[in-house]
Amino acid sequence: KKVNLAILEHHRWQVMNQDDFKGHFNEIYFFPRIFYSLRPQKIINAIKTARSAKSFDIKADDIFVGLTFTSFVENCLISFHKPKMKIAILPQSTFDFCCGATGPDRRNYFRRKSIFLWNEFLEPILGLNKSVFMEDRRRIRNYSRYQKPLNDLYDKVFLLRAY
Repeated sequence: KKVNLAILEHHRWQVMNQDDFKGHFNEIYFFPRIFYSLRPQKIINAIKTARSAKSFDIKADDIFVGLTFTSFVENCLISFHKPKMKIAILPQSTFDFCCGATGPDRRNYFRRKSIFLWNEFLEPILGLNKSVFMEDRRRIRNYSRYQKPLNDLYDKVFLLRAY
């Protein structure tokens, strides 16, 4: 079975030697990192990225493994494609914080108008799963999750625990 890797372009990837992991994948694809903004150029970039993700070759019998919980590109890939199996892998602490029954103390968080418009209007127009993103007023930890439960979007969810 072919194993491909989709990477979100980020400055942290520049410090890694790609030769260390290139041999483990058949192909490596780079997608731009999308930040939700109402600036016209950022919306255009998001639309271009969504189109690119829509044309990405994921077949019905493929297995998709996502590690970038609620990123724009992962949302595009799981929204546009229906592979045989969709798997999410995320830290237990992230799951507890973002998807747990209690969640964060909402008094410490706010939602920018631009993010609200993305989550409630642009994501549905693009055909994406709706998400929620809120910023921490104390600048400690932002809050991000899908509006639907993870087990409605993924077939399996694996949580990583640090011991």
